[in-house]
Amino acid sequence: LGELLLEVSSSIVDAANEAQARREALAAPEKAKLCAEHALAGFDARLGARSGVAVGDAVVAITEEERQRLLEGLRTQLDLALDATASRWQRLATLEGAKLVRSEATKQIPCLRESWESVLHCKTEITDLYLDNEEMARERHIELANRAVKLLTESEAHPSLDLADVDLVSDFLSDVLHPEFDHRDVGGDGVDAAE
Repeated sequence: LGELLLEVSSSIVDAANEAQARREALAAPEKAKLCAEHALAGFDARLGARSGVAVGDAVVAITEEERQRLLEGLRTQLDLALDATASRWQRLATLEGAKLVRSEATKQIPCLRESWESVLHCKTEITDLYLDNEEMARERHIELANRAVKLLTESEAHPSLDLADVDLVSDFLSDVLHPEFDHRDVGGDGVDAAE
């Protein structure tokens, strides 16, 4: 909305005549509503492309109810943003008001852009960290599975297993054979951990 305020106030100030400036001013609130509707539609499309969303430390499946709740939350935020900028839209009715709005928006836009760039940078860093940790965990998992396969296939006498460790070994082997885990990476030289 900040960039839209700057765009509309500039077009009013730079208008060729008063009638054109008046048309721009009258169309401004509708442009703001369209901007909010586009933001909501874009968010809805992104939600439709995802099966889950991060909430705290967990990933929650996006059910239709959850999707509607998220959309309603954004709709409320957009309505509040429109209400917060309503006085600026009204000031566009006069040339002096449009100049003042343009001046304010020109000063605020760099800060808004820096804020958004910071948020996007943090999100990118967090995503990279998450992916790095996931890859490191996968590599460690493969390394442990390779050691387990080697122990089970190459030792002369099968290793003894304490009764207390049976559940841990069973859980480990179940994890290795889990469908998300690519057991073909384990064993090397064509040895398949599933075998």
